[in-house]
Amino acid sequence: MEVDPRNYRITQESSLDQHAIQGLLQRLGNYLDELKILFQNASDQVLCHKESPKKWSLKEILGHLFDVELAFSYRLKKVMEENEPSYPTFDQDKWVEIHEYNHWDSLLLVNSLISLRRHLIFWLGRLKEHHWARVGIHPTIGRQSLQSIVESLSSHYEHHVQQIKERVNQ
Repeated sequence: MEVDPRNYRITQESSLDQHAIQGLLQRLGNYLDELKILFQNASDQVLCHKESPKKWSLKEILGHLFDVELAFSYRLKKVMEENEPSYPTFDQDKWVEIHEYNHWDSLLLVNSLISLRRHLIFWLGRLKEHHWARVGIHPTIGRQSLQSIVESLSSHYEHHVQQIKERVNQ
């Protein structure tokens, strides 16, 4: 699947102060508890239902969020350890397919995602202001500052959480 940069709110490289960094970290932490409650309270029938063969179930969306968390964490760490590294894309549909997320325990999956996200927030919170301007090279999007990678991750997460909430509440 091709990445369309218009789907993500990406800020061009700009300097962040501590207040802005805290706001971004808070944004990353939004919805974690709500997501857990949504998956605790929904039946497996609801969580595994596909609206069409090409659409993901709610469990598959959650698994996708887990995959994205892993991929973006790797990208962010590459940006911190190397000067302007390139990092690979991944086939999100293939990853969901090979993991067979509909067979996973929902709470294991949601708790794993929450643990990864909290680890990322803690790590990012320890970075210095100048680190947020470090740059990596996405093969489709091009140059991305650490800040824009985090903003993209947050926007992507918010989009899918909204999607999950809408489908659970149908």
